[in-house]
Amino acid sequence: MRIIIIHLKFNISQGLIVIVCICANVSDRSISEAVRAGCSTVEDITMKTGACSGCGQCRMHCQSEIEAHNTLVQVSSLSQQPA
Repeated sequence: MRIIIIHLKFNISQGLIVIVCICANVSDRSISEAVRAGCSTVEDITMKTGACSGCGQCRMHCQSEIEAHNTLVQVSSLSQQPA
């Protein structure tokens, strides 16, 4: 059984923030932004955000973000192809 610990914070300007990487205090938004900015591996995300540099509990989340982004890019490129 795997236990995932997520911390929630509230910031007046950003609203609810989900801290995915407790070791480096990295939010889900920061990870998503890193992937959209070109991070294509978990190691890239680690270099940009610090996530996955500690205990590794957030590694699956980072990998899922990469896979979700890649799927969106593929679907987007397919929908733009002429019929």
